[in-house]
Amino acid sequence: MLANIFLICYTRKVKKLYNDEIEKTIYFIDLLNLYGKLLSHKQEKVMRDYFENDLTITEIGENNNISRQAVYDAITKGQNKLLEYEKKVGAYSEIKKLKGK
Repeated sequence: MLANIFLICYTRKVKKLYNDEIEKTIYFIDLLNLYGKLLSHKQEKVMRDYFENDLTITEIGENNNISRQAVYDAITKGQNKLLEYEKKVGAYSEIKKLKGK
């Protein structure tokens, strides 16, 4: 019985995590579509490979002849820049408001 309770709790946690990851991916794809051209060419390519093409950090590194750390840094910095652009411009928020009406 305890094992069943654990399995139910674990399954709920995994489903929530999975849904959160999907929402995060969709959010960053939308931000890339709005602000992607403001990133460097390499940074945009790495971000699109990661979020749109669902490539791993290792695969992106191998495809671009860069280290996994460089890929991770490009993704992290790209995410921060996209969030900064959205904070300043607010295009995504405005589009979302218009769609909600």
